[in-house]
Amino acid sequence: MKVTVNLVSSWDVACGIAEHSAMLMDHLPAGIDIMPVPEAVDHPGAWGAGREAQLLHLNYHAGLHSRWTPDVVRDVQKGGTKVVITYHDTMAGTADAPNSDNAKALCEIADAFIVHEPVEDLPKAIYWRQGVLGWPKQTSTRLMSSMDVSARPVVGTIGFPFPWKNYTELCRQSYKAGWGVLLIAPRATRDDIEAWTNANPHSLVISDFVSRTDAVELLAECDATAFIYTCANTGTSGAIRMGIAARKPVLALMGCRQFRDLEEGIFWVENLEAFGERLSYVSLERVDPHIVRLAHQDSWRNLGAGYANLYQRVMLNLRGDRSLG
Repeated sequence: MKVTVNLVSSWDVACGIAEHSAMLMDHLPAGIDIMPVPEAVDHPGAWGAGREAQLLHLNYHAGLHSRWTPDVVRDVQKGGTKVVITYHDTMAGTADAPNSDNAKALCEIADAFIVHEPVEDLPKAIYWRQGVLGWPKQTSTRLMSSMDVSARPVVGTIGFPFPWKNYTELCRQSYKAGWGVLLIAPRATRDDIEAWTNANPHSLVISDFVSRTDAVELLAECDATAFIYTCANTGTSGAIRMGIAARKPVLALMGCRQFRDLEEGIFWVENLEAFGERLSYVSLERVDPHIVRLAHQDSWRNLGAGYANLYQRVMLNLRGDRSLG
């Protein structure tokens, strides 16, 4: 069954929502036609003008798409259009959930409603974690040629250099453990780079934007990846999926809200000080079998097929499939 989908999302900006939309388009099987509608993010009235309105997919983040209220969604549905919502920041079920009421209202009226973490207060929601890219080509030699990786193992990470990502501490603790560091940190300043290299002289910082495939290939050259965030963000982390895609051991800080959807396969550390000690015990292997299993389970290939199946079921007025199996 061929389905035409109008995808309302952020586009061509450095944010996780735009990346999610781009990867979704890259991994949908034949038979699903996606029509991006970037102008409707801030102006819902721009949706539908001159477009085939078979199904609308709203790739939703409360901070970006607040004008897409439940009333707006109902108006879309009144015209006969089905509405699928991927809600990126629910935090429903917690006492301080900033978006839970909004999530409940949208979940109740959407024809299908997808979340990235398990939630108790949204019984109609479909739980699919964020997707992971396929096997890296592992043909990159930029890391090998840019730093002496033969003398020490290397831990890599990726993401904008927000203070709560604790890159300076990552460098400091890695140096104590005898590891080098690869930091793919777009928009890093000279002061940032100086602080990191002072904390660990065996650091390579890439401050330019790197394509997601190149980034995964670079991280795959490392011996492990690490994400020691102290963050109360309401969304789940897209950056850690890049580490998972590298198929090497992944270390992450226990208790960070951005990782609340992950359990198995991750090397959890209790605090920043424990990171260096935990790093010292990481097994240096070509791949980590637990991360390989997690990457396959949450692969974008499976997720793209899952979305295609969901679109078709929604158009047939069938209940949305809750699994990717």
